[in-house]
Amino acid sequence: MEEVLEYSAPNAQEAYEQTARALRLAPPADGDWARAAIEAVRDISGELGLKQPLRELGVRPDLLPPIASGALADAVTRNAPRQPTEQDIHGILESAF
Repeated sequence: MEEVLEYSAPNAQEAYEQTARALRLAPPADGDWARAAIEAVRDISGELGLKQPLRELGVRPDLLPPIASGALADAVTRNAPRQPTEQDIHGILESAF
């Protein structure tokens, strides 16, 4: 989850600031609301035990390319603030592996 947020951050600064404010985060000293929002999501998902590496969910490394291709072909990314390429999606999947 955080990997996708990090990828989208350059094109979603305002949305991330709104998210951080909705979470009632203190204004970040460096003004980086996106980082603050992503860290908050990371903390929340960690507290709830939501995030697991893809390998622990049974995903094999050889499945990452077809998953990336399918995500792009199925328009999973259509509403993303930053439109990824198949290579971008593969990189996100690798970081979550």
